Amino acid sequence: MNTIDQNINLDSHSKESDQKIRTIMLKTVPTDGESIGNKALLQGIVASLKKEIPEYNLHPDDFWKIRNQLIEEGILAKARGKGGSVFRLHSLTKKNLPALKVKESDLYKSFFNYIESTWVKLNDIKHFVSEMTACQGKRKTGGKWTRPDIALVAVNTYAYIPGKTIDLITFELKTHANYGIESVFEAAAHSQFAHKSYLAISLPDGIPNTDEFDRIEKECKRFGIGLLIFDDINDLESTEIRIEADRKSPDPNDTNGFITSQFQKDNQHKILEILK
Repeated sequence: MNTIDQNINLDSHSKESDQKIRTIMLKTVPTDGESIGNKALLQGIVASLKKEIPEYNLHPDDFWKIRNQLIEEGILAKARGKGGSVFRLHSLTKKNLPALKVKESDLYKSFFNYIESTWVKLNDIKHFVSEMTACQGKRKTGGKWTRPDIALVAVNTYAYIPGKTIDLITFELKTHANYGIESVFEAAAHSQFAHKSYLAISLPDGIPNTDEFDRIEKECKRFGIGLLIFDDINDLESTEIRIEADRKSPDPNDTNGFITSQFQKDNQHKILEILK
């Protein structure tokens, strides 16, 4: 049985009533990111409607329809709790409005700079060549999900391993508005040619308390994909490696083919120089 009472009479399914429910629902859900239970949300809407339109009776079907529409539009998201709950993905305060307009491409340069200036130091990588592979235009990649946003070739030497060891590391970058479970599969596809792959998500409002994000973490662990989250990528304290990437053993021919097809000629020459 549904956790929400079913003794609410159907009144109408007009566009006007849908818009009214939508408006009140958005006013009822906290704007600070806190979650609200489905039952409490419904009760709040019913109370508001009785004040504004005493004769209007809200039917549960109308409630669920508008709630699910707001989730599909990325305005609300599901959260845990008995009977289920929802929270607002983005605060409506003026402080957070600019973040809603951020596109993935807007993050490329700052994230690329973070990789070159900070991430390599955190991972003790001294010899490397990096490429912003997202900006390759119509260059052929070999199929869907075969072009990461950032790629880095690290070259290391070890006392008991002859020669030099190469690691191709990829980063798939997502904004707070366009990440999802598919993002994990996209990053996982890079394992065909990459030794390590990371999914990096911009989360200016913090880690969401949602089933979807929980699943993203579980799938990253299952696929051995690293998970990096950040608020301001220029602030080291606002970045966090939630999951470290496992090192894979791709076919050397696939790794070589990726570098040949996706790295600019001058960067290919730099890699060869480091390998000498």
